[in-house]
Amino acid sequence: MRVYSTDQDEDAGEEGLDVEAGMNRHVCDLLHPDIYPVPDLYLWGSLSGRRAVPGTYTVRLTAGDVERVASLEVRKDPRVETTQAQFVEQDIFLRGIQNELEAMHRGVVQLGEVRDQVEGILARIEEDQGDAVARVRTLGSSLADSLTVVEDSLVQWGTVDGQTVLNAPSRLNLYYVYLHGEVDGADDGLGDAARQVLRDLNGRWYPLRDRLEVLLDEAIDEFNRAVEE
Repeated sequence: MRVYSTDQDEDAGEEGLDVEAGMNRHVCDLLHPDIYPVPDLYLWGSLSGRRAVPGTYTVRLTAGDVERVASLEVRKDPRVETTQAQFVEQDIFLRGIQNELEAMHRGVVQLGEVRDQVEGILARIEEDQGDAVARVRTLGSSLADSLTVVEDSLVQWGTVDGQTVLNAPSRLNLYYVYLHGEVDGADDGLGDAARQVLRDLNGRWYPLRDRLEVLLDEAIDEFNRAVEE
């Protein structure tokens, strides 16, 4: 579920762990890892991971060649009547939201990197070098513009704090973030309204995801061929 390490491997999803000589104490918040963010993007909401489902977990501590294992029981609030099956259903639903949101955020990061590279090539092209160069310029400009259109539907770069968020329209990723927070904060299981909202959001996201895949595959291949020519 979650790994902390003094020798952190970020690619493996590990989180840093600071220790000093002697006794150390680490507090786990019983949350899954945070949702992957778009770097430098201000977000009016939380990307904190979802809560652990009640149940028995294994805690493993490794130090050099020494390993210790213990059990940890996460108990539900005794005041709620939510069943274990409902908690599991809620967890699966939240994991689905996280998967779509992270796919969106990674897509935004990738399209930004590609657009920067395309615009960098266009900036180095001199004018009046024939039809081949004109084709590169046309394809590159069209690709960069198309990537920006998709990006503007997914995230809002016009917000930088809690005041500017009032002036700029929310984009698709923020609705996923809000839905994740509302469902994760509920103690009475999953409601039909949340299911409907996710269906609606996916209906908006999937066409944009498919469009982005085409741009990052076919359109880039065409642009690269033109650059080679």
